[in-house]
Amino acid sequence: MKTYIVSLCLLGLFIAQPSFSQNIIASKDFDISRSMMIHDVPLAKNFDDNSVVMLKEMKRGDFRLIKYDVELKPVWNIQTDYEGLNVPQLKISEGKILLISYNLDPYKNSLMLDLRAFDPKNGELSYKKTHYLLDEFKAGYIPKVTFSEDLSKFAVYNYKQVDSKKYNFRIYSVDDQVLLKEIEVDETSFSPNSSLEGLLDDNGDLFIALADPDYLRLAGYFVAANEKQFQVMEDNIFFRRPTETIDNLLVQKSGDCYYVAAGGKIGDELIGVNLTCFNFHDYQVHLKKTIDFTVKYMYNLYADTFKASPQVKKSSLGDPVWLDSYNLQEMFMNSENDIILTIEKNANPTGYHQEFINNNLVGTHNTNRKLQKSEDIIIMAIGTSGDIKWDHVIQKYQVFKPYTYSLSYVSYFEENVLSLLTWSKKGKKNFHVSKINTLNGDFVTESKELLAGNKYTYNKNYTTFIDSEKIFVLAQKNNKSGQRKIFTLSTN
Repeated sequence: MKTYIVSLCLLGLFIAQPSFSQNIIASKDFDISRSMMIHDVPLAKNFDDNSVVMLKEMKRGDFRLIKYDVELKPVWNIQTDYEGLNVPQLKISEGKILLISYNLDPYKNSLMLDLRAFDPKNGELSYKKTHYLLDEFKAGYIPKVTFSEDLSKFAVYNYKQVDSKKYNFRIYSVDDQVLLKEIEVDETSFSPNSSLEGLLDDNGDLFIALADPDYLRLAGYFVAANEKQFQVMEDNIFFRRPTETIDNLLVQKSGDCYYVAAGGKIGDELIGVNLTCFNFHDYQVHLKKTIDFTVKYMYNLYADTFKASPQVKKSSLGDPVWLDSYNLQEMFMNSENDIILTIEKNANPTGYHQEFINNNLVGTHNTNRKLQKSEDIIIMAIGTSGDIKWDHVIQKYQVFKPYTYSLSYVSYFEENVLSLLTWSKKGKKNFHVSKINTLNGDFVTESKELLAGNKYTYNKNYTTFIDSEKIFVLAQKNNKSGQRKIFTLSTN
């Protein structure tokens, strides 16, 4: 089959043109000319190896939910209105597409959840439900929500009821929002600086990771679907330098084990990462490892670096002594149960909204009009013994004017290979893909350029890997809103 590009002309006709790159499968205009949100909210996700579902914001409160095949032919296109509601989140399972809008009522201190389920085959709306889940939770305690992978259940946590001295944890069914379980935990178990992150599996088992820098405490709370109270295991957090706050908490499950990664910070500086494995089946902590980002470690790490774009000169890239403005981003588990961590330098943290999607999301986060910057990515693999098996730095230079883009990399993990899509302002300003075999740290692909010769940028919100060999990209030529296109690109 010939590779081609399709453009939508002003008359609405499709005109086939010769491809200028063998990597292009298909392309067409994105059909939106205004500025898009800079918030790091994934609005395009792969459904399977041959299709993508995209939630396209047409204007404030007006969205189109569209399913595309790999040649960008719409399978279906549905309009959905969110006027007066918060920006919806897109979640996908094998048999369900779910749009979720979280809305806090600041006067009632209540949580309203708007759920809309769609059939992936034809886009038909299965149901639309709005429900107030919590009544008058205590001010200052913002609820968090986590969904099971199959989107059949969700848990609400990190809040207290008014006049209560206990934290409340609830599990609901998604389709009918029936309360399946409620558990209370005494407030003495938590401090004001505690960070919590939950993981709910398809069976209804709930795990909560808690990191408390005030008391140097890391705890795992676990309740099985058929139980009514948490089991608790505790360990300590010790960094070389006393941490002030917890950066991000990441949780992954492998077998009976729950793995927790916690980043420690002093001010904006990431001083280290703590890794712990809780096994509630045999009630043991299987792994305990602290990695301190010392000057010596940073010197050795940056002694041999890789560039996201070969065109970027080394003089444009800095070698840090301390990890200022770096954040723990993602955690993956490979087939040998190695923990793969990614850490990125980002002036505006990409995951700031994950504490809770509140009403401020419809506004603009970058209000100080500073340049948005997103730079180096650190990738490290920690083995089951706690030793660092390998680590790399991919240096990049992403800079843009405010109110334009959410800047960061886009990742995909499959069959032990971590794929990263990046973009750099310096040089030719094109996309590059790097692929790493996480079993040994070798690069399968290093800085492969896509759309060579075209000065495109990408919007992370609307960009996703379809699979390890195909990427769905919203591109923009020379940062002009009227020159946006969507592509499906081959990474081979």
